[in-house]
Amino acid sequence: MEKKQRYDQSYVILNIVFAVIIVVILVYSAMFTPKSGGHPIKSACMEYTGKPCKSTGLTRSFAYIMRGNFEEARKMNKNGIGVFLFFAITLVLRVLSMYLSVYHNQYEKKWKRFDISFTIIFFLYSFRNFLDFWNLN
Repeated sequence: MEKKQRYDQSYVILNIVFAVIIVVILVYSAMFTPKSGGHPIKSACMEYTGKPCKSTGLTRSFAYIMRGNFEEARKMNKNGIGVFLFFAITLVLRVLSMYLSVYHNQYEKKWKRFDISFTIIFFLYSFRNFLDFWNLN
């Protein structure tokens, strides 16, 4: 297999994996009630430290967003809407990338560079309050 074909195939596989992970996150958020204690995956922060961490309430925030209640989502975690937007926009980019790579032979390197660069920058921006190296206090 030619190097370019392997690169294209790897890129498509990576997009599929990311898209599936994002869909699972969104389905999980939609399935469970946003009320405290309604999710089968418990927060490790409260259990081990006794204090809330930066991600406390993020799943409940996602659950409220999936139900269109943005005010409650913000109350659960002030970063929830931004992180949710990262996942939603990234999912659209994954689907678009797969479509272009499968149905258009002239899949430009510029698109891949844009996609990768945008995703990394958008990730750093969306998760800036969760990344310890970002808060250099």
